Amino acid sequence: MADFRPMNKESVVDEVLRQMMEKIADGTWVKGEKIPSENELREQLCVSRDTVRQAIKQLCAQGLLESHQGKGTFVRDADMSLYLTNMIPLVFLSEDDGSNLIQFMQLIQAASAGLAAEKATEEEIDFLQTCLDHMTEEEGNDKVYYDWDSKFHVQLSRCSRNPLFVRSIEITSDMLAYYFTDLARIHGHDDSIAQHSRCLEAIRARDVNAARSAMKEHYDMLGQRLRKIAVKKKAL
Repeated sequence: MADFRPMNKESVVDEVLRQMMEKIADGTWVKGEKIPSENELREQLCVSRDTVRQAIKQLCAQGLLESHQGKGTFVRDADMSLYLTNMIPLVFLSEDDGSNLIQFMQLIQAASAGLAAEKATEEEIDFLQTCLDHMTEEEGNDKVYYDWDSKFHVQLSRCSRNPLFVRSIEITSDMLAYYFTDLARIHGHDDSIAQHSRCLEAIRARDVNAARSAMKEHYDMLGQRLRKIAVKKKAL
């Protein structure tokens, strides 16, 4: 088994939890497999047995592990959406600038936009228009704007007919809103609204490539702006 990293002593249980979750996320510990014993983990992680026990208890509560008396603790064979719910925040919240998060959303949303151009019903397209209309009307109210922006992106993923796309965007949309505050204060929403509008027009026209391109352009813009903000903050 791959080595664990040294502990951050300020939050040992959280760090043990994170490293154990990473073993599940990267496939080191596979579904149905028995994980190392508490004593083995204690030795590998150089922490107390109580710390390991607390981390295992939390992972069991989250549905990622299950313990069987006298047999040990196993990686639970759970529905993929459960893993997404737990793993996506683990992977991305450790990033300082959100760049990986934006790249992840770009891949899913560009694919969703293309699939929406192929598969979306008129009713689904109408709801995308409703979201865009509210975004335009509430451009000056960040909280309301983000709510409708999130609904637009979730609806876009629903049009893909892929439930994993939907769950991924539901989780990451909330996370990305954390970074939007700085972006909106500096740049406003005009460019974003225009990109959403081009994407919707392409979906109505059933133009798969144009729909994908509009959403890719949107996240390229967000990524560029976020990197500029990160550079400025580091320079202060």
